[in-house]
Formats: sequence, structure tokens, C-alpha cells
Amino acid sequence: MAKRKNKYAAVAAKAVNGCPLMDGRNKSNLADYEGTELTIEDAYKMTGDDGTYYCIICEDMLEEYFFTSSQLTNAIAAAESAAAEDGEDLTAAVAGLTFVVDGLKKTNNGRKFRPVRILEDN
Repeated sequence: MAKRKNKYAAVAAKAVNGCPLMDGRNKSNLADYEGTELTIEDAYKMTGDDGTYYCIICEDMLEEYFFTSSQLTNAIAAAESAAAEDGEDLTAAVAGLTFVVDGLKKTNNGRKFRPVRILEDN
């Protein structure tokens, strides 16, 4: 039987090969940078038991990677969707996006979360 080229093979390989942004980097926690302006350089969409989230790397901290909180996940997903409408990819959507992680807050039902502010003019 002749070998067929699958045009989706690269996408399939990406799904099982893991996140390239983690290679050679140390995992860090965004909570450790509370109050600090961080600028995203790149992001990689991931899926786990709790749904979709992103692995990100930030400018001036290229030796580290971070997993996004739910609020930052929502912000990146919105940017990714808007970029897709313009024919752009995830990297174009997030490169240069600056944010600040705020202090821990508690919801009315007692759940704790860490708000994120996206800085539009920086």
C-alpha cells in the first residue's frame, strides 16, 4: 500500500508532543509576581482535567514558564478569538500583552481567586 501524506499530521504531532514553551525552562507561579507588570511573549494552548488553559512565557523572564489562571485564560482566549477573525495566530494575539496579577480575593461563595488586570496602554 502506498504511503499517504496526511495534511493534519503536524497538528496531531503537536497534540502529543507537549508544550514546546516548557523546554529548557523552569515552572514558576504567577502569584509570586503579584503587582508586577508582566508582558507575554508567547503562549501555547493546553487542555487538562479542568479544561483549557495556556502555558505562557514572558519578556525578561524567558527562563521561566507559567500556567494561566482562569481570568488570564479567559483574557487570552478572547484575544486569540479576535486575532483569528483577523487571520492571525495565538502568538500574534498575545505577544506584547501586558498584565498585572493582583492579590488574592474571595468570592461571595468563599472561593479564592487571583484577579488579573490587562493593561491596554503601556
